[in-house]
Amino acid sequence: MAIPQSIRNVVVFAAGGGLGRAFVEALQREGFNVSAVTRPSNSVSYGPGVTMHRSEYDDFDTLVAIFRGQDAVVSTTGTFAAKYQLTAIDAAAAAGVRRFLPSEYGGNTSLVGVTSYPPFAAEKKAIVEHLRTKESQGLTWTSLCVGIFFSWVLEEGKGTLGWDIDKGDVTIYDSGNQEFDTSTVDQVARATIAILRNLEETENTYVFINSFVATQNQTLSALERIQGKPYKVSHDFWSAARSRGLAALERGEIEAGYHDLVTGTIYDPGHFALFKAEEVGKWKKILRLNEKEDLDGVVTDVLRKKYLI
Repeated sequence: MAIPQSIRNVVVFAAGGGLGRAFVEALQREGFNVSAVTRPSNSVSYGPGVTMHRSEYDDFDTLVAIFRGQDAVVSTTGTFAAKYQLTAIDAAAAAGVRRFLPSEYGGNTSLVGVTSYPPFAAEKKAIVEHLRTKESQGLTWTSLCVGIFFSWVLEEGKGTLGWDIDKGDVTIYDSGNQEFDTSTVDQVARATIAILRNLEETENTYVFINSFVATQNQTLSALERIQGKPYKVSHDFWSAARSRGLAALERGEIEAGYHDLVTGTIYDPGHFALFKAEEVGKWKKILRLNEKEDLDGVVTDVLRKKYLI
C-alpha cells in the first residue's frame, strides 16, 4: 500500500512494552520506515527492518539526534509515565518532526474539569497543552482518545475493572450498568496508521475511536454464557475504588494504586471513559475504520488465549 510522501519515517517512542511492540509491528506491516526508542536498560529488539535506539527519556540532545529526519513520533509511554513525553516533544520540535501522537490510549482528557481527576488524566492533559505551544515551530499533533484496552484487562486479571477470569471472580461496581468505551489494540493501531495518512483532517485535534461500548453486566453475561459456568460476584463502588487508589499512590504503592485508580475512573459516570457516539462515528468515518468488533468476539478470543474454553 502506498504511503503518502509526507509521512514515511515513523519513530515509536517508549517502545519497550506491549503497546510499543504492537505499534512497531503494525507500522512495519504497512510499509513505513520504523524506528523504536527504548531506555538503555530495556533489552527489547525488533529484528531486521526496525532501527533500534537506546536513550534515557529526558536526554534532550540524544532524542533530537534520534528524531532528526523522522516525519512522525508515536508515543507509547505508560499511564503513569506521561511526564516523560515533555522532553520528547521539545526534541521533536527541535528536530523538525511534523506530527507527534502523545500517549493517550484510554479516556477523554479533553473534558473540562479533567484536571480534578486522578493524576494520570491531568498529566495527559498537560502534555497536550505543551504540544500546543510547539505548533508555531511546525510540530503538529493528534491526541488519539480510545476506549479501555478491554482484552488486556481481562487477560491480566489482578482485579482491574473488577475482573479475575482465571478464578471466575468479578466485583460489580455500583449497578454494573455504567457504559464505557472499549478498544482492541488492533483497532488503536489501525487508527494510528489512519491518522498518519490523514494529516490535514487530524491536525492539532483530539480524535475519538472505539471498538464497541460495553457494561460490566453485559460482560459478565457474555463470560458466563461462553464459558458455561457462573461467576462468583461481589460488589463495590467506583468512588471507593478511586479513593483506595489515590491513597495507595500517596503511600508509594504504584501497582496497587493503579488497579483501583483505573477501575474507579473507568466506572465514574462523568464520561471520562464514555465518548459521544456521534464523535466516535465521525472519526471512524474519516479514518475509514470499518472493522466489526463486538463483545462476544473479544471475550471468546481472550478465553481461548488463556485456555479457559
